[in-house]
Amino acid sequence: MLSISIYIGKDFSALQGQPFGNHERAFLYEGVPDYSEVVSMELSGEYIDKLSPIRDDRGQMLLLASTNENVRDQLRTIARDNLHRRMRMIDLEYHP
Repeated sequence: MLSISIYIGKDFSALQGQPFGNHERAFLYEGVPDYSEVVSMELSGEYIDKLSPIRDDRGQMLLLASTNENVRDQLRTIARDNLHRRMRMIDLEYHP
């Protein structure tokens, strides 16, 4: 399941948590995310809807990043700390 969180700068508090588009898979948030918390929640599987009563084996997590150096380095550290939890990071080219 794909869910997209878009974090925007200041003065967007009225849109906090609002769906973006017609598909209700992208949501707008104000401010800067706590990347460690976001990754931890995703890896826990707590927010993943179970579509079937069949036993679910834990899968892998792919983190795609296209961002500036500071955020990229922060995400690399988080990914490296979670390799044992089957997490992989792909660093995409960044165009500011």
